[in-house]
Amino acid sequence: MMLKILSMIYKMVQSNSYATKRDIYYSDTLLFGSQRVVDNLINEISCMLQIPRRSLHILSTTRGFVAGNLSYTEEDGTKVNCTCGATAVTVPSNVQGIRSSLNIKDLYSHAKFILIVEKDATFQRLLDDEFCIKLAPCIMITGRGIPDLNTRLLVRKLWDTLQIPIFTLMDADPHGVEIMCIYKYGSVSMSFEAHQLTVPCIKWLGLLPSDIKRLVISQKD
Repeated sequence: MMLKILSMIYKMVQSNSYATKRDIYYSDTLLFGSQRVVDNLINEISCMLQIPRRSLHILSTTRGFVAGNLSYTEEDGTKVNCTCGATAVTVPSNVQGIRSSLNIKDLYSHAKFILIVEKDATFQRLLDDEFCIKLAPCIMITGRGIPDLNTRLLVRKLWDTLQIPIFTLMDADPHGVEIMCIYKYGSVSMSFEAHQLTVPCIKWLGLLPSDIKRLVISQKD
């Protein structure tokens, strides 16, 4: 199975084409059996070769959204304007690494800070309340729960480029803390790429779990 994926990677690199992990799975579902098998094999190959997954020409499906004072040009020349409105822009599926500007270039923003929101519902509520306009200029991002690779890459790309404060708005529970730590310190599955995906200076915004006891907040509240 690994040889099959390596063969596909070789062909994509030679032709300068890309595929998602889902594409690879559906290329031979009988061989791979499940999407999880493909995901694990791709991570093993990336770790074994010590290169990021995007260098293998394998893309992840994007779940995240971004809005606010941000515009950029994608590799194919598409100009994207994330000016905050009633809707947000999907995080690019081909965000390039921090050392290259091949896939996202001409990144432009006057933002003073970045806010990462845990939940899509909260993100949409802030959009409806014109958060980005009232506190402009700023950028707001959500990974809609556990962030996908592209969302984490975009956060790191913005931090490297803009060097502005980044805050997280998470639930004050173990799951919220875990998600914040993924942005800040990385995940176990992608630990070999942590130095390219994390932003150690990210700060927690809002209620802390310890505040519930300190402020004598009952569970009913």
